[in-house]
Amino acid sequence: MGKSTTLRVAASVNGGKNYVRSWRSTANGLESIASLHNDALLILDEIGQANPKEVGEVTYMLANGQGKVRMARAGGTRKPLQWRLLFLSSGEIGLRDHMMSVAVKVRGGQEIRCLVPAITHGTAPGARGRLGDGDVGQALHSPRRPEHPVNQPALLTRERENS
Repeated sequence: MGKSTTLRVAASVNGGKNYVRSWRSTANGLESIASLHNDALLILDEIGQANPKEVGEVTYMLANGQGKVRMARAGGTRKPLQWRLLFLSSGEIGLRDHMMSVAVKVRGGQEIRCLVPAITHGTAPGARGRLGDGDVGQALHSPRRPEHPVNQPALLTRERENS
């Protein structure tokens, strides 16, 4: 199964077919998107489309759960956007390689915060047979596919109470 298909599978648990977002956004835009995904999973496809000079700082921002503090029109400051989320990323290159392509220093904390799953083609351990990308893609785009988004805050609260 490929990178984008894997992200669509993750998105199918959380929302509709448009749940996967793109890294092709400004830092301010991703700040707004992060606040919309509060208490949920944020899925960002193709890190190579992000600005390599900003992607490390955006990674810190997403993981730290707060946007920039900005000035208000009347003076003082506006309340920054806040969120609590896990974000999942994909790309043909990783965060380190993308940042190093423009000689930006990579900090270890950035790589730890940016979850990029290793996607391999083949049969998953214990699986009977192999689903190809086409099979999974057809199932995900089927008009008969029911959408069952998960209420993640309730699920996480229940898990905390049971542990």
